[in-house]
Amino acid sequence: MPTVLLVRPANNAVAIELSTWGATLNSFSGSSATTVGIDLRSAAANRAAVDSSLPQHDGLFFFGHGTPTKLLGANSDLLDINNAGLASGKAIVAIACSSADALGPAAINVGVGAYIGFTKKLTWISGDPDGKFQPAICLGPETLMQGGSIRDAVKAMQNALVQVENYYHSGVGRTSPDAAIGFLSAFWDRSCLKSLGNDYFTL
Repeated sequence: MPTVLLVRPANNAVAIELSTWGATLNSFSGSSATTVGIDLRSAAANRAAVDSSLPQHDGLFFFGHGTPTKLLGANSDLLDINNAGLASGKAIVAIACSSADALGPAAINVGVGAYIGFTKKLTWISGDPDGKFQPAICLGPETLMQGGSIRDAVKAMQNALVQVENYYHSGVGRTSPDAAIGFLSAFWDRSCLKSLGNDYFTL
């Protein structure tokens, strides 16, 4: 059975919220074709642990902070061009800001099979009070864990984000005080979502 490395540093309030999103994949994996092999969270999400664990898995799912060139931990960069090659032939899904801008293409150039990420800042309503953003964003990793392709995963996320847009624009959420930011955040995330490498890659 394929396995994924789950990395969720939880190194500040924003990353803690993303970490709780990623934690849902642990329970989801029990009923899917793929399972979470190792869950590196909080202080356990360090560079040495990522480097030693990446080659053992079929993919990396990261939930935390990113920049155009790296995925960040509390005290060190967890993934950058210097260790991306450890994921050669594997998939990387980065639920983080900006990493599909430069790190994604660089990772593909050193042999990573496929990369899903965001080219700009990942946004949502803090606390996700209506429970819309977490399931929409996590649908991508879940689709891969169910045997779907990178293309399937991105399409699922895009469709789910359209539903979030509709919820805040013309649905029940239109009366929410967060309606404008909710709509704009979902639209922005969908616009910045990008896949690189082999669209038909599966775990």
